[in-house]
Amino acid sequence: MSDSTSPEPDGSPAETASQTGATVLVEPTEAEVQQERQDLAGVVGSPWSRGLRLVGLVAVVVLLGMRQGLSMLVVVAAIVIMIFLHELGHFIMARRAGMLVTEFFIGFGPRIFSFRRGETEYGLKVIPAGAYVKIIGMSNMEEVDPALESRTYRQKSCSQRVGVAVAGSTMHFLIAFVLLFIQFAFIGGPDGGRWQVGELTQGGAAQQAGVRTGDEVVGF
Repeated sequence: MSDSTSPEPDGSPAETASQTGATVLVEPTEAEVQQERQDLAGVVGSPWSRGLRLVGLVAVVVLLGMRQGLSMLVVVAAIVIMIFLHELGHFIMARRAGMLVTEFFIGFGPRIFSFRRGETEYGLKVIPAGAYVKIIGMSNMEEVDPALESRTYRQKSCSQRVGVAVAGSTMHFLIAFVLLFIQFAFIGGPDGGRWQVGELTQGGAAQQAGVRTGDEVVGF
C-alpha cells in the first residue's frame, strides 16, 4: 500500500520554517486588542473599585479633619479650588483658540469617576493634590490623527499658545480681585481710625500694667 501523504514541495512554508528555524510572531487582531482593553477596564474601572477609592478618599478627609480640625480642611479645599480655577483658565482659552481638549480632571492617580461631554472627558481622581487639562499636540513628538492636526496646540499661532499658557496665572489675579471686592464691598476694610489691643501674653508686662484685650489705644 502506498503512502497517501505526498511530501511538501521544495520551498514550501513548512520546509522553509523548519530550515530557517524562524519564529513567526502573530499580531493580535483589533478585536482582540479591544477585548483586552475592555477586560482591563472591567478590573480597574469597575463600580466596586471606584467605590473603594471614593470611600478611601472620604476616610482620609475625615481623619484629616479629626486630627487637624476644620481649619485644615478649609485650607485643603481652598487649594483644590484655586488649582481647579487655574486649570479652568487654561481650558477656556484652549477652547476659544480652537484646540482640542480631551481631558479635564481634578486630582491624580486612579480615577474615581468620569463622564464625557462633547469632546472632553471630565472627572475626579483619587489624590486631590492638583488638576490637569490635556490638550492634544502639546509636544512635537506626540502622534496625532492627521484629521485633528489643525486643532493641536503646536499648530496654533504664537499669540494663541501664549494666551493658553498665561491663562492659569491670570485666573489667580482674577480670584484675588474678586476676593478683595467681596471683602471691601460686603465685609468692610480695616478701621484706620481706631487702634485696639488684641491678644495679650498671659502674665506679660502689659497685662500686669492693667492693659486688657479690647482697650483702645488713644496715643503714645
